[in-house]
Amino acid sequence: MAAKPLHIAASLRVVAKHKHMPRIPIEVAREAIQRAAAASTRTHEDQQMVDELERVTGMPIADLAKLTEKWPKE
Repeated sequence: MAAKPLHIAASLRVVAKHKHMPRIPIEVAREAIQRAAAASTRTHEDQQMVDELERVTGMPIADLAKLTEKWPKE
């Protein structure tokens, strides 16, 4: 599955919003998504971020976490 820029841009916006950052480096967003996907339990804030990521990207967080591995390096 090729990474679609739309998913990257949308994911960066969502993670930045939930981390209260005006801009977020790709690596920071990638780590946040992968950490949230791997967590057996999530904080309320992380769950809200996951819910929004799934809604905006149209894919489960586990699939999005796998896709982040193909995102470009900074």
